[in-house]
Amino acid sequence: MGIAAAIMLGRRAIAQSREQRALRRAVAQSEAALRELRQSEARFRDVAEVAAELIWETDEHHRFVAVTGHRESLIDRDGTQLDVPLGKTRWELAGADPVTDPLWREYKAMLDAHRPFRQFRYSCLKPSGQRFHFAVSGKPVFDETGRFTGYRGTATLENEIVAAQARARRAETLLRDAVGSISEGFVIYDEDDRLFLCNDAYLRLYPGSAAAMVPGTRFEAILRAGLNTGQYPEAKGREEEWLAERIERHREPGAPRERLLPDGRWVLITQRRMPNGGTAGLRIDITALKKIQVSLRESQAQLNEAQRVSNTGSVVRDFRSGEIVWSDQLFRIFGLSPENGAPDLKTVVSRVHPEDRKRVTSAITAALAGDDSPSLQYRIVRPDGAVRWVRREAKISFADDGSPLLLTSTYQDVTEQRLAEQREAELENQLRHSQRLEALGTLAGGIAHDLNNTLVPILALSKLALRLLPPDTPVRKDMSTIVAASERARGLVRQILAFSRKQELDKREIDLRAVLGEALAMLRASLPATLRLVERLDAVPPIFGDAGQLQQVLVNLVTNAGHAIGERPGTVTVALGSAAATTDAARPMLRLCVADTGCGIDPAHLDRIFEPFFTTKPVNEGTGLGLAVVHGIVAAHDGTIEVHSQPGKGSEFVILLPAVERLETAAARDRDVA
Repeated sequence: MGIAAAIMLGRRAIAQSREQRALRRAVAQSEAALRELRQSEARFRDVAEVAAELIWETDEHHRFVAVTGHRESLIDRDGTQLDVPLGKTRWELAGADPVTDPLWREYKAMLDAHRPFRQFRYSCLKPSGQRFHFAVSGKPVFDETGRFTGYRGTATLENEIVAAQARARRAETLLRDAVGSISEGFVIYDEDDRLFLCNDAYLRLYPGSAAAMVPGTRFEAILRAGLNTGQYPEAKGREEEWLAERIERHREPGAPRERLLPDGRWVLITQRRMPNGGTAGLRIDITALKKIQVSLRESQAQLNEAQRVSNTGSVVRDFRSGEIVWSDQLFRIFGLSPENGAPDLKTVVSRVHPEDRKRVTSAITAALAGDDSPSLQYRIVRPDGAVRWVRREAKISFADDGSPLLLTSTYQDVTEQRLAEQREAELENQLRHSQRLEALGTLAGGIAHDLNNTLVPILALSKLALRLLPPDTPVRKDMSTIVAASERARGLVRQILAFSRKQELDKREIDLRAVLGEALAMLRASLPATLRLVERLDAVPPIFGDAGQLQQVLVNLVTNAGHAIGERPGTVTVALGSAAATTDAARPMLRLCVADTGCGIDPAHLDRIFEPFFTTKPVNEGTGLGLAVVHGIVAAHDGTIEVHSQPGKGSEFVILLPAVERLETAAARDRDVA
């Protein structure tokens, strides 16, 4: 072998060695890639086995050729596993026909067009009755030549989702049915202020906005629709400002509020925020309630007016709750303010006059114990010190079990009635007293008239005999005694006739101030130094009377006042003025008052002081005719006389005499009356 051949042979050997090494490397790389492919395939199968989805493959005829993945999800309710649908199409598995079923016809057309798809949902029914719901997604597969070989994709079992959706639909249906059955308006807005639902009652309340109340519509849009249809007349002229206020109130709902709708209905609006941020609202038609409230207020106003007119208040106490309700008039009767509410029992008792408190407390205690209390009249003292008379009537209402339920009491202010009764009693006493004096006057007048007739011849013959008797005869002294006694008897008869008003009066128009001034001037000289005479004589209109008789009235009253004061220092005040005008007075009156600081008159004697021959003076110190004569003279002048006296505090005699009524005065009064 030559060198060239050897070199050639060496080169071939080297090339073969290189090819062998390259082949070995390629085989090693192929084996490594195969191992990696197997590992990847194993990992894929492991993931597919544990995944929540199924992985499937179909051929060019849309028949299943492979299904892997979470097979445990295909367990039937009877415990058997759903068979792998190899060799079947998806519509065969679902029991559908693409020729007649639009859904499946559209789906098959999409597959035949080799288009990818996502979340196609269908269901299949097992003989056991269980239905399996799937959501599938797929992608067409082509070989290296571009030929369509089938689909590969995933399937998700949605039994739980479908069941949850069914439950949600049932719950929503139940909610809508429940909301629809509510007679009040009900509405729900979500967290974005979009209408979620409302019932027909709500729509009927807002007919102007009903067209806009479609689920999903924002609250603001619904309000604007209502503004455009005049649903909210109170927003006219300030629409945007009103809209902002309503949206703010919608987002931050407060306490329930009442609202008057344009059609005259009233609704109570209640709105609350829900935990999810949405809003639930309730609209209650309270039109009937408002009418009842109006009627109740009118009835209450009528009751208050009736109580005001009758001056009667009421209080109701609930035995079970302890609640006490006073009427407005009762607050007025007690002089209390309603702003502080009904007073408690302690406050009420404190308003009772101390002299009446014991019997009132006993009656209230009995009433609170459930016993009926009799009618009571007692005095209360208002906060301003005014004393009022009230008449209380009480009635207890009992429950079915016999327990006391309500105590209803009425209080009538009978102060004026009590005063009228007192005035009536005083007038009756005055009438009886006047009648008694009238009777005594008639009797005394008759006796005095007869006695005067008897005294006339006695006095005349006695005086004649006295003139005829010699001065030194012993009988003359006795005859003088007879004449003096007859003169005193004639004076006594005159006083009796003055009391009985049977004496002739010399009446003429006189100035009473001047007449009384003359009498006081004479009296000052005869009064003791310890007695102070105060004169307060105002200028007054003239009166029609007998000046001498009226002077006699003043003399008798001042003389009696001096006797009442006695030897101790004292004061007699004589006052003359015009009397205050009264509705009872037919013409102007003058007021003559004689007051002293003497010993006063015992109340037991006040009714008898004007009776003739009644006196409290010792024997031989008074005839008991002074005040009787005063009464007779005043009565003869169409006047009245009253006396006010308390033992130890002096006495006051008040005489009212009618003034002369001028012609112009009478004419003016007649014009006023006309």
